[in-house]
Amino acid sequence: MRALQRACRFTTEQAAKACLVSPRTYRRWLSSGNPDPTAVRLLAILAGFVPWSGWDGWEMHNGYLFPPGYQRGGIPPGEFFALVFYRQQVSAYQESNAKLRVELQALKDECERLRVCGRALRAQLDLTRAKGSAHG
Repeated sequence: MRALQRACRFTTEQAAKACLVSPRTYRRWLSSGNPDPTAVRLLAILAGFVPWSGWDGWEMHNGYLFPPGYQRGGIPPGEFFALVFYRQQVSAYQESNAKLRVELQALKDECERLRVCGRALRAQLDLTRAKGSAHG
């Protein structure tokens, strides 16, 4: 509990107030090593930890949510709510990108087919010219 209190930068009185208990009760929790679990969780949240399952390592500081290992570029509330729309947008872009890749491959295949046809036509034209100059 002391570590959480320090992480919150609380005095004993501030920590007691945050836990909705008297400073005397809070000091008793510290000395006995048997604090109220709800108070511990509350201090952890106030210290920036996100104590719910699936959020291991995530932290909250100054209203920004930080993924594990990050100290910059936190997610503000407005962007957090927009994440659902970002995911939908990324999904739409991925779908569009897949279609464009298929179209690009079809164009590349057609270019290769035209190159092969062009070479065959040139060869036929050269042969025709050669026959024409041989007769002329």
